[in-house]
Amino acid sequence: MVSVQPLGKFGRNFKIIVQNDSKEDITIKFPFTVQFDIKKSLTGATNQSTFQLFNLAPTTYGSLVKDPLVFDLRLVQFFADYNPLDAATELFTGNILESYTDREKTEVITYITALEGGFAKREAYSTINLAKGIKVQDVFDNLQNDLTKAGIGRGQVNLPNHTYPDGLSASGNTFDLMRDMFGSPARDVYITDNQVNIILTSGILSEEALVINEKTGLLGIPIKRKNLDEITTLLEPRAKLNRAVR
Repeated sequence: MVSVQPLGKFGRNFKIIVQNDSKEDITIKFPFTVQFDIKKSLTGATNQSTFQLFNLAPTTYGSLVKDPLVFDLRLVQFFADYNPLDAATELFTGNILESYTDREKTEVITYITALEGGFAKREAYSTINLAKGIKVQDVFDNLQNDLTKAGIGRGQVNLPNHTYPDGLSASGNTFDLMRDMFGSPARDVYITDNQVNIILTSGILSEEALVINEKTGLLGIPIKRKNLDEITTLLEPRAKLNRAVR
């Protein structure tokens, strides 16, 4: 799991784009005060992230109210980096589950809870009736087409190379079907950055390794556990699931 949390905002740029109740993009740029907790995992579970935006204008936070019982495609995108905002890295894209504003002493705080791939995981549905000898790639393409309609693109995909000699018939939640058909102890199926990924558990993204040391923001000493290494750093926008680190 990658958990990115702020340690202050000195020298950093933040931007958040939130769709209001009319599904219009509201862009809030640095300087502004934000607290956030973004979680990523390979389990396929729906990752929940939270944002707290401080002292927005009443007309802004009034248009961002979102009832958790009404589930739709309203998006939130969060960017952070040490670079100018036009080159900032997108750390999170997801569907808003709930948004409301409350006052705490002198602060007016807008709370946003969002789910990564939440709408697609809940609403995307597929029905497959494919002929004998159909390839795994063709099955994936059918399912991906339904995910695309729900706003989820294709990321890095590694599929087994075989066919279904008797054909294939199936129906159900699209992401659940994808996990059932392509997931295994050897393959992770997950949604992150608004894309579905199917990656070998022993594999990594095709990017150069991310170097983390005292010069790039390492805090304390890395902790080596049985199946993972625990590292604490300053904000590192380049960290991604399945990216090699050294």
